[in-house]
Amino acid sequence: MFVNSHPSLPSLLAAVVWIAVLKVTYFASIPALMASFFPTRTRTTGMALAYNIGTTVFGGFTPLAVASLIAATGNNLAPGLWLMFAAIVSLVTLVWARARLGAR
Repeated sequence: MFVNSHPSLPSLLAAVVWIAVLKVTYFASIPALMASFFPTRTRTTGMALAYNIGTTVFGGFTPLAVASLIAATGNNLAPGLWLMFAAIVSLVTLVWARARLGAR
């Protein structure tokens, strides 16, 4: 919305840099966190399945979910609801992971 209200190259670059910083802080720690969930013997298989199932579910159904949200609401900003849903799932998973890893 910021880029829409201030359409310029600097505002677009600022938005892209901000998103990149957020993604880097998140994605830098995910492999280590995922690896800690599995015993050494099954770590590769567990990480591969977890990553690919998550990517398939959220990546595969995203176009359908976004199109359905836009059709149901008539609002082009409705895909933000899908993003909020994905963020909530991620936060719940991180809270669960913290509780599980704290128990060790």
